[in-house]
Amino acid sequence: MVLCACAARPPLRTLWVGNSYTYENDLPSMVAQLAAADGARRFDPVQECPGGFTLKQHWDSGADTQLLAGSHFEWMVLQDQSQEPSFDLSVLETDLYPYVTQLDGAARDAGTQSILFLTWGRQKGDLENVPGDTYDAMQDRLIRGYETIAARLHVPVAPVGIAWRTTLQQQPSIGLYQSDGSHPSAAGTYLAACVFFQMLYGKSAVGNAFTAGLEAGTAGALQQIAAGTVSSYRQP
Repeated sequence: MVLCACAARPPLRTLWVGNSYTYENDLPSMVAQLAAADGARRFDPVQECPGGFTLKQHWDSGADTQLLAGSHFEWMVLQDQSQEPSFDLSVLETDLYPYVTQLDGAARDAGTQSILFLTWGRQKGDLENVPGDTYDAMQDRLIRGYETIAARLHVPVAPVGIAWRTTLQQQPSIGLYQSDGSHPSAAGTYLAACVFFQMLYGKSAVGNAFTAGLEAGTAGALQQIAAGTVSSYRQP
């Protein structure tokens, strides 16, 4: 009996460190289904994503470092609480960046590569912390927040929020948000999955048969936007 090459290869194991932006609609599972439909290496994700958690809380809990020590992962995806990376850089220097640095250090010690999950702005911006805020202003701050530490640590960024912005501009009829204006719809998660599939596998999702139950035209548009975003994005 001859096994196909894809079956003989070890799975691509990835640790997802985040919160509801990752577990809503099960983003890692969508990446796995894109990989399966493509015939790529099996995707084997592990999630450590308590609701609302910051990366400081992740570091303090110790759960992620235990997972890193207990099993080999090729990648660790780091996704912070949805508002925090948009705060002033002076705040991030004490409340976020030290914990990204420590989590990345633990990953490196375990032979794991970190990747930052650059998230999307809220539909109306962060009105809780910035009166009169807008989506675009919040998105700009999120980009700055993630890219600053990415450049410092020389880790790649998955530009999901940038693909999100392009979709809002080019395909405004595709609803990326749930009714709360924050969490992703199935289409929003699918867009993120297409970005991560290309980042982790080095090939675009364009033409992939897995559509997450979306209408074919919608899925195709999101595949194209994800591919164009990853291909044109300049890593920090």
